[in-house]
Amino acid sequence: MHPNSLANLIPYKPGENGHKGGYNLTERLRHSLDKPLKVLKSDAPVGEQIVQSWIEGTLLREPTPFREALERIDGKVPEPARPLPEGYQDNRTINIIVSSEKAKDLTDNVFKRLLPKP
Repeated sequence: MHPNSLANLIPYKPGENGHKGGYNLTERLRHSLDKPLKVLKSDAPVGEQIVQSWIEGTLLREPTPFREALERIDGKVPEPARPLPEGYQDNRTINIIVSSEKAKDLTDNVFKRLLPKP
């Protein structure tokens, strides 16, 4: 390596990462949720326009923008569990490891209530 190859590098300040593109959509959405809804100017950045459309769609109770905004902030919404087909038995074994006698007693009581009596 040539000794001058690192001469022009300037270290980042604490808290900087060198990304020059502004902040991402999740940060924009979080920031917008704490502010009153405003009318955007025609030259507003596309990121702000996307966030604005999410918020407007959510306020109109449209399911898709609401779900997109919610998943952007809180993570993916889990799909509901499907019920087992009629007559189907799930014969898998579940091993539960407990760390104390009290936990063992609680677990036993739960299963006594849930499982059918033979």
